[in-house]
Amino acid sequence: MQDIPAMTQEILVFNLARMNTIHTRIKQLRESLQLSMEQLAALVGVSWQTVQQWENGKTAPKRLRLEAVANALQTTSDHLLLGTSSELKTAKTVDLETTPGLVAIRKVEFRISAGIAGFAVDFKDDGDGVPLFMPQSWADAKKLDPAKLYATRTSGDSMSPGILDHDVVVVNTGDTKREKDTVFAFNHEGEFTVKRVKHEFRRWWLFSDNPDQKSYPPIECSDSTFLLGRIVHLHRDM
Repeated sequence: MQDIPAMTQEILVFNLARMNTIHTRIKQLRESLQLSMEQLAALVGVSWQTVQQWENGKTAPKRLRLEAVANALQTTSDHLLLGTSSELKTAKTVDLETTPGLVAIRKVEFRISAGIAGFAVDFKDDGDGVPLFMPQSWADAKKLDPAKLYATRTSGDSMSPGILDHDVVVVNTGDTKREKDTVFAFNHEGEFTVKRVKHEFRRWWLFSDNPDQKSYPPIECSDSTFLLGRIVHLHRDM
């Protein structure tokens, strides 16, 4: 920084220091409250990718958003910016179930059978059963009925790179109308699968997004292919 005036250098150093510490404080506070990135994002009204960028130092919350972040993390904007420990509030466990403006989407396992169109769900009661929390505004914008939304883990790499093994997808069981080139959850001959549906050669097909089509060839829909719901959200644990 030899060609930069001294005062400008000081400003740059201050901003870099702030950027290198605010993301650490956000992450530490989020983890201390046992919030996932997606849960914090829902509380603040941003995407989980934005929270990820805050924590890895690529960006920081804009001043208009900073107060909301501080409130969600039960601290103050001054503490987030400057690390002023005396400004910390007394932390309390965040009860997202009762937080206004959030939709709780339960994680389940679909129970299906070959030749049967309906389905049942088993609600997970282990550590993976913590619901996903999404902003009510998200559900409203997409005209989704929260009672018909279920989150479930995928398996396999057939939909890679978009959907990876062990990702969590949200299935809208209220939308079972086939639509070309759209990703749905299916009961195909008694197996739960997530595929892209296409209409070619006057037939409906289940396509994988994985470019290795030799390993994941198209599957023609049969009388035992039942649409369970449209995929409306993807969550990837970080």
